[in-house]
Amino acid sequence: MPFNKKSNTDKPETATMTVEELLNSGLVGIWKDRKDIKDNVKFARELREKAWISKDTNNDSP
Repeated sequence: MPFNKKSNTDKPETATMTVEELLNSGLVGIWKDRKDIKDNVKFARELREKAWISKDTNNDSP
């Protein structure tokens, strides 16, 4: 999966993908056959919230 690297002195290095790369990556539709996910919007929102909480917890410094 090719990535375009961007860097900024104020931010950590991030990788970006074009829409075509994303569509060809296998990520789009990865959960389409899951029977345990009834509400995909709610499921995605909960995943994002967990990731944000985890990121906030890991970035706490005294």
